[in-house]
Amino acid sequence: SSGIIRLAFAAVAHHRTPMLTEKQARLFEGRWDAMTEVRDKTFPKEHKEEYIYNPPSQSSSYAGYSHVKSFEKDKSELEAIRFKDFFRHADELLNDYLVGDKPLIVLGIEKELAWFESISEHKQNIIGKIAGSYNHSSLKQIVEKVWPVMSSHLNNERVRLIEEFIEKIGQHLAVSGIQEVWQAAREGKAFKLLVEKDYQSPGFVDKDSYRLFLHPSQEPHKILADAVDDVIEMVLEQNGQVCFVDNGMLKDYQGIALITRY
Repeated sequence: SSGIIRLAFAAVAHHRTPMLTEKQARLFEGRWDAMTEVRDKTFPKEHKEEYIYNPPSQSSSYAGYSHVKSFEKDKSELEAIRFKDFFRHADELLNDYLVGDKPLIVLGIEKELAWFESISEHKQNIIGKIAGSYNHSSLKQIVEKVWPVMSSHLNNERVRLIEEFIEKIGQHLAVSGIQEVWQAAREGKAFKLLVEKDYQSPGFVDKDSYRLFLHPSQEPHKILADAVDDVIEMVLEQNGQVCFVDNGMLKDYQGIALITRY
């Protein structure tokens, strides 16, 4: 059962964190407050392209200052174009790493964050931006910056999902209690499951596992050490979402609630 729980956690708290600099784009993968750097054929992505700008020849001593200012302005504009192109390419590479609505937290100095956001096709995934230079920071230091953003996002998501569940009750698209949730999941209706993190419930199922009982029946049955683990597995197999909430947040719904597909 612990493997199922970890998988469900990952479904909720799995996030990506790109770090942008003018020399490279790095990508970190997070599962809760643990992070690792992605090192594969794509990331880190080095920026090796160079642009050489030749200013116009100085026509006179009087024109010297204006030529210098023009050169500085043109060089700055070329750098902006160059780095935006680099970040655009890095953003395209994220397509293979951002499936669905996986959250994205971006690190970089303010100028680079602005460039990235102006070109990114993944704005809907961005849940936070952290300004600063962290290229020489340790993984532990990066986690200390990223995790509070992710934790806040998860708390907001929990509250939002509970509000969504309450709203769906009136639309007959929500059930609660382990027995009703079990039956809805067995019928293929599982969409978004909410469960208190320490909630467990042993159970008994009939021969086709369609109905769940909390007490053994006289008919042949199978014993489940924890029916909650089995429900989580069913939801994930149906490509549903699993969200763990703090103990007591679902006290009015017997510790477990499900938003159904139909």
